[in-house]
Amino acid sequence: AGKPMIGRIAMMMIMMVMALPAAAETFAGPFPVRLVKVLDGDTVRVEIRLWFSQVLTETVRLAGIDAPERGRRARCRTEAVAAERARARLAELLA
Repeated sequence: AGKPMIGRIAMMMIMMVMALPAAAETFAGPFPVRLVKVLDGDTVRVEIRLWFSQVLTETVRLAGIDAPERGRRARCRTEAVAAERARARLAELLA
């Protein structure tokens, strides 16, 4: 008599676990966000306060913006200089 009950409990637990990703995607916002760092001309790192002491740090790429690459990813010195100017300008806009 105990085995069918254990099977039902196991099935319920599997269903609950399968539902977790869907539930995690439906947070009601808006949430307070703090700029942590401007990484380059089209990417920032932010902290999102989800709930009291729950803080999520995420890297966010700005849609519709394709800034020059910085550092080793730059194809030439001109691109590296333009990338640094783009990063500085985005930092100024978000300050």
